[in-house]
Order: sequence, then structure tokens, then C-alpha cells
Amino acid sequence: MTKNKALKFTLSLFVLAILITYICLSQKYVQTTLNGIKLFCLVILPSLFPALFLTTLLTKLNTLPKACKLFAPLTKKAFNVSYYGTYAILLSILSGYPIGASITCDLYCKNYITKTEAKTLSILASTSGPAFIIGVVGGGLLNNIKSGVIIFASHIIATIFCGIIFKNKKQNFNFNKLNKKEEANILNDSMYSTINSILMVGGFITLFYLLINMLIDFKILNLLIYPLNLIIHNLTLTQSIIYGFFECTYALTTLSSVNSFFVRPIASFI
Repeated sequence: MTKNKALKFTLSLFVLAILITYICLSQKYVQTTLNGIKLFCLVILPSLFPALFLTTLLTKLNTLPKACKLFAPLTKKAFNVSYYGTYAILLSILSGYPIGASITCDLYCKNYITKTEAKTLSILASTSGPAFIIGVVGGGLLNNIKSGVIIFASHIIATIFCGIIFKNKKQNFNFNKLNKKEEANILNDSMYSTINSILMVGGFITLFYLLINMLIDFKILNLLIYPLNLIIHNLTLTQSIIYGFFECTYALTTLSSVNSFFVRPIASFI
């Protein structure tokens, strides 16, 4: 059996185990799934939807490509990326993941950027947006907008440092104007795109909310939590870190119950 087939077989067994568990304990896990949907609807959706729609609308109004003219020389000097790379970075900062990554992929497939630049942009254009970090994490989960602003600032600063460290110094770029086709119905297209994105977010949150609760119920995560807690000496903080590897919002919800200096750094890490 090849390595690829072995991986698929192992993954299939894991998915099958989850399915059997869900069926056998459906009364419990239907409620768990509902709790995941409630988390999305009551916390994530109100904070994320308006900002996501407005940034999408701003993009379709062709405002960002014009703004790139101002920032392109700066990003060229700091990260050695092209005008197109500047477009992806700005869009990522405003809209958040996965918009920046999607734009990067699209630019590479259309030969606007090279494979080398696409690799650089995979660092710079895969940030979380202000709507999520400030609105959802700060205002919704940690109940502190100031914390959201601080976390977002540290998030962007860290991304900038990574971009500088990993920039490629041997690329030559042009600064041609990025052509944007005219949209037939900007308002309708923006709403359609926003709803698709927001439903994807909600689906993944609900799915991984269910998965992490199964791992907790069967004590599987204890194999990671208790050894790490020997170093941290705070069970809730330790749980938040481990949960963060599986699902961001569940981990941040757990973290929100802690009153500690380390809440902001750990939230940034997650």
C-alpha cells in the first residue's frame, strides 16, 4: 500500500468513526451541533456579515486597484512584490481570510504574478480581517473591543515582519494597471459572494465544533492537555491552546472565561 493510499484509508476510518459516533449518540450530538450553529448565528454572523459585505462591495466598486498605486512602491521596497501583490495584500487586510489567498491564486493562474511571488503572498495575503478579529474575537468572544484592536495590530505587524524576512530579492516586476471587468449588478453580486463566504464559515465552525466536543468527550485531547498544563499551570488556558489547533472560535470562547494577562497573547497565537 502506497503512502497516499494509506493516508486515505486512515482518514476514511477516522471519518467513519465520527459518523458511527454521531449516529449512536445522536441525541447528544444533535444538540452539540445546534450549539455550534448558535455560536455562529449569535456571535460570528452579526459581527462578520456587515463588514464582509461592505469590503466586498468596496472591491467591486474598483476602489482598491486605484489605492494600490499609492501603496505599490512601499510594498515593492518592503516585500519585493508587484502591483498585483499589493492588491492581494490590501484585500486580505480589509476582508480577511480566505479572500487574500483566493485572489493570490487567481492572479497566479492568470499569469499576473510568478510562482515565487505567489509563495511570498501566501504569507502576506492570508491574514484574518478586522471584522473577525476586532468584531468577533474582541467584541463578541472576549467582550473587549480594545483587545480586538491590539490583537489585530499584532497580527498585521507579525505578518509584515514575516513578509520582510521571507521576501525574494531577485524578482523583477512591472506596475501595470490591474484590469477589472465591469460588474452587471454590483449590489447583487456582492451579496451573493458574501452569503457564500459566510455560509462556508458557518459550516466549518459547526463541523469542527462537533468534532472538538467528540474529542473532549472521549478524553482524547487529555493526552495533549495534561502534559502541557504541567508547564502552564492553568487548565483553562491550556485547554484553549489545544482547542485552538482544531477550532478557533471554540478555543476563544473557552479563553474568554479566563482573567489573565496571557489572554491576549494566547488569543493572538490561536
